[in-house]
Amino acid sequence: MLVPFGTKVVDTDGKAVGSLKHLVLDPQTRQVVCFVVHHGLLHRLEVVVPLSKVAAFGEEVRLALHADEIDDLQLFHAPHFQVMPDHWEMPLGFDQRDFFLVGSLGWGRAIVRDDFAHRVGNAALRGRSRACRGPGGSRHRCRHARL
Repeated sequence: MLVPFGTKVVDTDGKAVGSLKHLVLDPQTRQVVCFVVHHGLLHRLEVVVPLSKVAAFGEEVRLALHADEIDDLQLFHAPHFQVMPDHWEMPLGFDQRDFFLVGSLGWGRAIVRDDFAHRVGNAALRGRSRACRGPGGSRHRCRHARL
């Protein structure tokens, strides 16, 4: 998968939802497991998108999600990641080590749990920040229950 920094990310309808910021590698297999998307216009957020939510790669990354579902994805939280270690070989076709992040072992299990919870539609299982409507209909980030 050769997807450069800044690649346009679109939803299932072809609507632009952000741009690719990082590829995230599994610390044990060193395979790409998800990526970070810079999302939003006024209230810019960075979200973690599991590969299972990708429909296609090419000139752009097409998600298997609608734009309004992006807010349900896990927010990117930098302390859970580190830059790819220097002793790891750079993937073919890339030259920027800081484009690749490695998630902690516990983080990987959380992404799998969150991906499963998203598929079954259980907000209580997701247990992380997401967009909510406040008084007057304003959107904000809030925390939902953890298991």
